[in-house]
Amino acid sequence: MNIEQIKCTSLELSKQLKEAGYKQEGLWWWTYYHPSYQSWFIKSEKELSNYIDKHSVKYPKGRVTYFVAPTVAELGEALPDKVSSQKGIIKECKWICESFIATSLGQAGNTEADARAKMWLHLKKEGLLK
Repeated sequence: MNIEQIKCTSLELSKQLKEAGYKQEGLWWWTYYHPSYQSWFIKSEKELSNYIDKHSVKYPKGRVTYFVAPTVAELGEALPDKVSSQKGIIKECKWICESFIATSLGQAGNTEADARAKMWLHLKKEGLLK
């Protein structure tokens, strides 16, 4: 596991975030080139942009699949400082990604980024993100 994979969300959680409507803006991107490579790579925004520009004829639109791999900091900005439920409970969200809405719910992951991604997905599912 390289440093980018430690500070960014996993491939699977990045896919889930995109499907759930997480903004596709960020410093790092999971990238798959069809059919050149048989695996996913994590690329910086600049590397991805340069690759697409350089190979736009060889790899027309749709031949490169990519989605954002949010960093710990980007997810920290995306998570609200406070969440409230219909019951009026307000609790501050900290980086440990615990929520005490109705029942205690903690989100754990192999990395801090994955724990934060899981919390974002949970809050989105519960309708607690604006």
